[in-house]
Amino acid sequence: MSIDSLIMLAATLRFFAGGSYLDIAFGYDIGHASVYDVFRKVLVAVDTNLDNIQFPYDSEEGLRYLEETFLKISKGVFKGTVAAGDGIVFRTFKPAAADVDGNVRSFFTRKGFYGHALQAFSDGNCKFVHISQRVCASTHDSTAYVLTGISESIMKGQLPQWAHIVLDEAYKCTEQELSPWKGKNLPEEKDTFNYFLSLH
Repeated sequence: MSIDSLIMLAATLRFFAGGSYLDIAFGYDIGHASVYDVFRKVLVAVDTNLDNIQFPYDSEEGLRYLEETFLKISKGVFKGTVAAGDGIVFRTFKPAAADVDGNVRSFFTRKGFYGHALQAFSDGNCKFVHISQRVCASTHDSTAYVLTGISESIMKGQLPQWAHIVLDEAYKCTEQELSPWKGKNLPEEKDTFNYFLSLH
């Protein structure tokens, strides 16, 4: 039986909003055994046709636009930010050994659950400009970051010297990868730096 594409999209969006697959099957008249296949087809279609998450490594104009989105937040005080990044783990069920080449343990996080890891970077309007899912959930954010396209471009010197990204304390701090000073009761200049970085 063929399922209308709008129904497939609605069912998938409902799932991502927290709906149970059983409720979705009932509400959209989709067979229980077909629900996850519907989700997969929608995600493959979106991934294949929607290529709108791109970081403008080689475009001065594109990078300056990203900087402007952050300058509005800091009222022009903290210049040069072109992306804000962090890692996230999406909780999931324990994967079947056959689905992960027997490497089930790698999907178990330090927080005590199974999941999939993602490194995400956004502009000052909270729109994604780069995402990376190259590592398993047990990988620390700082290690996962090294394998992202943004990290690779910075290591190769492709990001202009005036530009940087902001990260949280789990990441290293370099000239173009800014993370906050650690500790409490910091001197005023370090505390001020942390304040403006956290705004971004």
